[in-house]
Amino acid sequence: SGIIAIIMHIVFNYKNIYIHSGVGDNVIYLVKKIIKVIIAGILIYVLYNILELNLLFSKVFVDIILTLIIYLLFQKITFKNN
Repeated sequence: SGIIAIIMHIVFNYKNIYIHSGVGDNVIYLVKKIIKVIIAGILIYVLYNILELNLLFSKVFVDIILTLIIYLLFQKITFKNN
């Protein structure tokens, strides 16, 4: 679902964002999404297949935790650069 979100973002927002605004914010957004998709896939695999936790619980838990971590990490990076 993360890869689909990235593709949909690019398709629907290309004219409005990528042409009319700076590329920097969009690159940061895409990097965050790609990092989240890769890490989420690994963590969900571990929680579901190795620790044998419920798949829905694993997905929701990982998404919430990663969203918070990535938000806080990139907020510090973004404000540090400004």
